[in-house]
Amino acid sequence: LAAEPGVFYADPQVSPDGRTYTFTLRDDLKWSDGSPITIDDFLYAYTQASKEENNYVQLDVVQDIASFKSPDNKSTLEITLKDPKPRDLALGIVDVIGPIPKKVWDGKPWTDATANPEILNPSVVLGPYKQTEYKIAERGVFAAVDTYPGGKAKIPQVQILASQQPSVAYE
Repeated sequence: LAAEPGVFYADPQVSPDGRTYTFTLRDDLKWSDGSPITIDDFLYAYTQASKEENNYVQLDVVQDIASFKSPDNKSTLEITLKDPKPRDLALGIVDVIGPIPKKVWDGKPWTDATANPEILNPSVVLGPYKQTEYKIAERGVFAAVDTYPGGKAKIPQVQILASQQPSVAYE
């Protein structure tokens, strides 16, 4: 989900017991290549992130989720927590899984950048910028994309340089 309400989904419906959060995805969501973002991309991401062998960085948070499913297999995502939590904490937990383009990642390892170049150089992204250049410990260059549901970024390109003072990198 990984975004503020309105960009990817409306405010979730919350069950009376405070455990189940139901999201309805916008129907105009697209990856940077223009292909649609689907419920399968969210379900695939959860399945992969919840596997211990994939070393997902927030696996401990994912483990607070009892179920992650789509009752209609179209645009509704229903996430149930193991235990009720205060709303803001619960939203942080249910928001821990963002979509991953299943069509690109399916069958590729999550922990081997040599066998899966998508790890360091993604070909399809979700967000206002797409990586155009990346050199470890040197620089990253990102270009604005037209498909971001929040609108095209006003800054056409961002460069991040390693080992720079923040003010120098900003300039």
